[in-house]
Amino acid sequence: LAPYWTKRLGKIDGDMLLGAQVSPRGGDVGVIWDQKKGTVRLIGDAAVVARGELLHLP
Repeated sequence: LAPYWTKRLGKIDGDMLLGAQVSPRGGDVGVIWDQKKGTVRLIGDAAVVARGELLHLP
């Protein structure tokens, strides 16, 4: 979604988008899309609610 909203809002590569979770739990998140690297960075607070491993089958 970061590439879509970056373009839709007229932001440039590297600008931070801010989002808010509108629910009783609430929360804020910053999102930075680096088009050159093909990465998205998420910035904010988090709580670990589950742990696991991803299994890659050939």
